[in-house]
Amino acid sequence: MELRLSSPLEKIFSSAGPKEPPVPLSILRGETASFQAAILSSGDLKLTLSGEGFSLRMREVIEMPVRMPSYPDRADENYLSTVPGLFPDLLRELPEGILRTRGRWKAVWIDAEPEKTCPAGLHEIVFTAEAPDGEKRSVSQEVTLIDAALPAQTLLHTEWFHADCLADYYGVEPLSEEHWQILENFLASAARMGINVILTPVFTPPLDTAVGRERTTVQLVKIARDKGTYAFDFTDLTRWVKLCLSLGIDHFEIAHLYTQWGAEHAPKIMATVDGEYKKLFGWETDAVGGEYADFLTAFLPALREELIRLGVYENCRFHISDEPSEDQLPAYLAARDQAKAILPDALFMDALSHFAFYEKGVVTHPVVSTNSADLPKFFAAGIPDLWLYYCCGQTVGVSNRFFAMPGGRTRVIGTQLFLENAAGFLQWGFNFYNTERSLSKIDPYAVTDGFESWPAGDPFIVYPGKDGLPEESLRYQYMRMAKDDLRALRLLESLIGGKETRELVREAAGGALTLSRYPADSSFLPSLRVRVNAAIEKALSLRK
Repeated sequence: MELRLSSPLEKIFSSAGPKEPPVPLSILRGETASFQAAILSSGDLKLTLSGEGFSLRMREVIEMPVRMPSYPDRADENYLSTVPGLFPDLLRELPEGILRTRGRWKAVWIDAEPEKTCPAGLHEIVFTAEAPDGEKRSVSQEVTLIDAALPAQTLLHTEWFHADCLADYYGVEPLSEEHWQILENFLASAARMGINVILTPVFTPPLDTAVGRERTTVQLVKIARDKGTYAFDFTDLTRWVKLCLSLGIDHFEIAHLYTQWGAEHAPKIMATVDGEYKKLFGWETDAVGGEYADFLTAFLPALREELIRLGVYENCRFHISDEPSEDQLPAYLAARDQAKAILPDALFMDALSHFAFYEKGVVTHPVVSTNSADLPKFFAAGIPDLWLYYCCGQTVGVSNRFFAMPGGRTRVIGTQLFLENAAGFLQWGFNFYNTERSLSKIDPYAVTDGFESWPAGDPFIVYPGKDGLPEESLRYQYMRMAKDDLRALRLLESLIGGKETRELVREAAGGALTLSRYPADSSFLPSLRVRVNAAIEKALSLRK
């Protein structure tokens, strides 16, 4: 038996084993220390953990199939591989602590969360593997607990939540009690990852849907039209909002009011019309004017009043259409003007990467891609609530969460968002289990790239496990860590100032750390946290 500790940011392949040494771990109260153990053996092993003062958990890291790790012509040198194969990603519970090994390297993900009574200082987490013949190996990970609480997250973070994909995968009726339980499970997982803004399907979001096609209906607002007069039932929306609030998700993205990539049509909206349940609007409906304008005139004010009643209207963001291009601008502007005339005090937010659109007032609350050529202009404009995003198109130089990218490349986004003082961050796929344009549904355990629609890892970050429970991924953990890094940096900033905190990061990085320049070494971010946490501890001691 061979047993080694490894950095949490290393992706350990069964064919190669760990290549990187363990790293020092330093955490604040309210944070979880995570690391990996790699094992080479030929039989079943009994695994155990010990560490006084900590709640401990271990999961197997499972390799998943990848057809397309990257776009053929859009990758850089900081990919683990651009060749199809098996990539470590899925985290799965180990029943009774038994790990099956068959002469290939296996990785185990270990979480150590300090209990409230755990004293500050240096601690040791011991991981032990025992074979049936009594052979036993142990490794120890040191964890330093700083006596300071991780502050609340101020970054607004959304990864689009696809309620219809959960109904489809589990084969349940949308908004049935079974579906609501699954929704709660996945929403809770999103909240644990630091998602605090949720895409809310007042009607089925018109996202990634081929022209003329439609996705499974998931509509929180029941609509009736009788002799031309609309009535709205917000019972399900109320349930959704209260559920999200109970989980710590307190901001809401209202589903896009018009179709994606152009805002030329209405989304699919179902209603009971003069006693008959049917599709009221869809691809056949023009976005501006006519019956859809009449509908929005009735619907949006009623929705506003309901959101005010629920106490969340000020925390709601509305969308027109995603990423308008130059040739789509007239249609986008017409749709935007129509919606804003009906709901003038609403906050409208959309993704765009052309500064000229912001400069012209097309979008007053932009969400800009991390590789936009116009980013310097957005930053120079001093936009107080600028959001950033990445998706399948951010493949070279910048952070992303593809299977084929090192863990540090995913985690570094937290530090980058701090340095850029971003107000929010958006990614499009928390749990998108369809192919591109939703032409068909997929099993994410077998297909991780939407049948070569996008680089593997782009469309989802959790898997749909048994009994309606999500299974997390390495990438999920890296995004959780990224938010913890950001929160720790915010705490240090409050203690010693922003300039001094940024200088600490610059020194640790050996120069300016930007959206496209950052250390590739997997030890960098854990080492940075050691420095940041030590600075927090020092600053607090000076205040006593």
